[in-house]
Amino acid sequence: MAGPDESLELEELIATIAKHHGVAVGKDDPILIVHTMIRHLLNDSARAQGEALQGFQAELEAASARWGEGQKTVAERTLTAAVTASTGKVHEISENAGLAIRREVQGALRQQQSLLVQVRRTAWMSLTASVIALTAVSALTLGLLL
Repeated sequence: MAGPDESLELEELIATIAKHHGVAVGKDDPILIVHTMIRHLLNDSARAQGEALQGFQAELEAASARWGEGQKTVAERTLTAAVTASTGKVHEISENAGLAIRREVQGALRQQQSLLVQVRRTAWMSLTASVIALTAVSALTLGLLL
């Protein structure tokens, strides 16, 4: 049995057929059975397409979630590799900097040792000159006294 919307739709269809084709069609005409069958098939098809679309949407969401997890894993691996590489590079740079500082300090120490040797030599020379001067003064003083 047709509902109020279906009856109105059938009346509009009968009026349209009469207007366009000049043919009077009654409510019991077999062509209207075809119309009703097509309308039901279209409704069933739309419902099935809606269900398929919902299933497809769920699959897309699941794929997107998997893709997101995969990308997260790739990002974590990339970050870990970058940290590992940078840690190695920092270690290498630190080691090179340590060696450079060590060379500079050793160079400065050698220079200080060289200066210290010169200062000792000068001190011994001053002491020797002082002893010679003292001996000369003592000899003069003794020579004058005798």
